[in-house]
Amino acid sequence: MIWLRRVLVENRVWFLLVLAALVLNVAAYAIVTPLKTTVEAAEGRASALDARLRDAQASERRARATLESEVKASADLERFKGEILPDDQAAARRLLHVRLVELAERYDLSFDRQTLTQTTDRQRELTRLDVSIVLVGDYAAVRQFVHAIESGDDFLVISELGLSQPRDIDRLVELALRVSTYYKGHDAG
Repeated sequence: MIWLRRVLVENRVWFLLVLAALVLNVAAYAIVTPLKTTVEAAEGRASALDARLRDAQASERRARATLESEVKASADLERFKGEILPDDQAAARRLLHVRLVELAERYDLSFDRQTLTQTTDRQRELTRLDVSIVLVGDYAAVRQFVHAIESGDDFLVISELGLSQPRDIDRLVELALRVSTYYKGHDAG
């Protein structure tokens, strides 16, 4: 053991430097490891917050798009009510009668019968006016008549449609049709 003592005494400076380096290394490890864990945890929280922020921004974009769609739909509905729908029952009757008679004459169809009914829902702003008609004519003309109603600029809705061939009329078909329109307000019958 004397030789160990002699080595330590002769190389004391180097021994103290190595010992100091070892103590500093252990101290640095003891300090850096918890800091590293803290930094990793903070990075994890930051990453989670970034993900939540992206989700929140995406939700905000969806909400803004929904709001814009609702605003546009409301504006379109108001335009529809103001520009397309008839203002009252008289205008709705004129629309149904004039338009259907005009189309029937254009496609050489004859009226067999016609009835008019009105449905009012007190909780709604609109009243539905229905006309049930029976027309007789050539099959091609009937198809053109139905197409003209469906593709017209007027707000006419075909709610029922029936096609038959009467026994007493050769080569002609009978079209039973219920056409509806709506108008603003609640006029009395």
